[in-house]
Amino acid sequence: MSERQDSLWISDIKEAIARVEEYTKGISYPEFLEDKKTQDAVVRNVGIMGEAAKKISAEFKRKHKAVTSSSATSICRIGFSF
Repeated sequence: MSERQDSLWISDIKEAIARVEEYTKGISYPEFLEDKKTQDAVVRNVGIMGEAAKKISAEFKRKHKAVTSSSATSICRIGFSF
């Protein structure tokens, strides 16, 4: 996979993170637990992060040690554990 493609996956992850931050800004955890729409939006974006992370190339992961396959898998698990 090309660096260009990897940069698109990273961009998807950053965008999903920004959306989660936007959706949860100013609400408490108890409020979050009561708001099913916000929960759905967050779970959807965490899933996007996980799927994008899984598609990042092995070459990119070798160059950037902070990105690992296990972190990608963990992100997906978080999205489906609500």
